[in-house]
Amino acid sequence: MFTLKDQEKFWSKVSKGSITECWPWKGGTNGKNYGCFRDCCGTVWGAHRVAIILIKGHIAKGKVVRHLCNNSICVNPLHLAEGSQADNVGDYLKTGVYPKHPVKEPSYTQEIKILNRCVIQNMAKKLLD
Repeated sequence: MFTLKDQEKFWSKVSKGSITECWPWKGGTNGKNYGCFRDCCGTVWGAHRVAIILIKGHIAKGKVVRHLCNNSICVNPLHLAEGSQADNVGDYLKTGVYPKHPVKEPSYTQEIKILNRCVIQNMAKKLLD
């Protein structure tokens, strides 16, 4: 899937530390603090997804890549796991840590999304209690 050149390019944009530390992506981001990687064919990928593919070989259809460390810029494969979107939301609810995405311009639509997210979080917390 990824050429050797792609793999070398990818890992050159990672600030590797110990296996327990987050490995921040040093390349470009998508504006929501998730790393973006452009392969040799011009396809743009989420950097965290590339990290899993390079280690595991694939991502199962319909699965997301979860940041177990809650650090959206981290690409340490030991901090990443495949799962459903429900698993991903469950991670947030269990830890109480929600991804912080920079908001460029407040808008009515964003306020509605934030309100809906709060309502859903409160409902989910009641179900978990």
